[in-house]
Amino acid sequence: MNTGDLITITAHGIEATPAEVAGVHTVDELPDVAAIELAQRQPWLRPPRRSDVQAILREMGVTHVAAITHLHDGKPVVFVALEFGRAGWFDLKGTRLIIEPREEATCT
Repeated sequence: MNTGDLITITAHGIEATPAEVAGVHTVDELPDVAAIELAQRQPWLRPPRRSDVQAILREMGVTHVAAITHLHDGKPVVFVALEFGRAGWFDLKGTRLIIEPREEATCT
């Protein structure tokens, strides 16, 4: 899976959803998004260090982190998916995601 790929996501009990990969990174390449977000919203708080976040993700067995966009009630939303090597992709609630490539642009 690569940035810009058009995909379809399905999960147990959820209809197939057209989506687009907004970004995908290995744990080592992971940008410091949490620090940027926190600095913009609550500059008085100290964000976690990127190295600490990476260590936690590695300990959990995460190999890749992806930001995925799709339409929900007609509005674009972004969610995070975690890849656990051969086990596959999961959302942050632990729901296994089936991610398949697609070619037509239906979600933008």
